[in-house]
Amino acid sequence: KISINSMFGKKKKGVAEDINWKKLEKEAEKSDFFNGYKTTTQKHFKSTGRRPDFFGYNEHNSRDRIVADAKCVKDLNSSHVDILKDYKKPPGFAKKGRIFVAKDTHVPHDVRRYAKDSNVSIERLDVKRKKGFWDKVLD
Repeated sequence: KISINSMFGKKKKGVAEDINWKKLEKEAEKSDFFNGYKTTTQKHFKSTGRRPDFFGYNEHNSRDRIVADAKCVKDLNSSHVDILKDYKKPPGFAKKGRIFVAKDTHVPHDVRRYAKDSNVSIERLDVKRKKGFWDKVLD
């Protein structure tokens, strides 16, 4: 007996169906954080296997690099910041990082401070974490 999952590939694990992560990533692309940078999405660093949501470099100074990640989670924690810190290391060599979160994501003060100390900023976007009725209908 052949299952539908074996025919069409498996669903991404760990992502609930009603989470609005695609919309969060689309809104993140419009951020002023990327002004002056040539950006790519889902950049894959083959030597480390890392893949940040966004990677950018300044066309006039290729050593000026940034990374960003969109996190559609209920609570942001220090491990999310650690992931972005890893993206900043070689081979990315990024100077700055940013985590984009949904407007209803809880960001504790100690996590915000830890991110700031790591040269990682947190930007809250006008996207709810859970999909609304029209998001589900239009998907």
